[in-house]
Amino acid sequence: MASIKAEAKRNSKLNVDFDNYRNLYREVDGLSEVIFPGFKIEPYELNMFRLLSDSKQVPFQPRWHQRPDYTSFDYYNSVIFWPIILYVNNTPSIEDYKDLDVVLIPSYDLILSLVKEKISQSEIETIVPPSTFSEKQASYYKLYPLDSKDINKLKANSILEDPFPPLDEEGEPVTDDDDNLIDGGVLNPDGTVT
Repeated sequence: MASIKAEAKRNSKLNVDFDNYRNLYREVDGLSEVIFPGFKIEPYELNMFRLLSDSKQVPFQPRWHQRPDYTSFDYYNSVIFWPIILYVNNTPSIEDYKDLDVVLIPSYDLILSLVKEKISQSEIETIVPPSTFSEKQASYYKLYPLDSKDINKLKANSILEDPFPPLDEEGEPVTDDDDNLIDGGVLNPDGTVT
């Protein structure tokens, strides 16, 4: 008797394995490359009406309680079709496969015909994470206290934005939080308010 690991490995290579119908995505971040399955199962989503109309309704048996693989084996002589049974019956998980009145069983011939519409393994979409912050913007969102280098960078950036800021008596740039604000204006060294 084959182990679960051996059976899963053998079934994953079959054309009718449900995961072979999923879209695949490749994420590249410069250091590594990861390929992962997507949520869409296009051949089944596009042919859902055909799957429903070509299914037969059978009464739910108590021994199938949370065991769609038993249902699959009873009707297809293979446990590999249990995800299709869950999908057609709009059952999100094995735990929800219980206390049903009837179960829809898609036709075996229709399932095999969907093999032709399977997405090729070579059709992998590459996802490149977008760069949302510039280096300057990212410097404002540090999660740790700013050190003297970061503070100097921020001061340098503010000087570049306004190369001739108004200066106070000591020659420091005047900011809105300084004490020399008077009624919405700034007190200049010569005593005038701007």
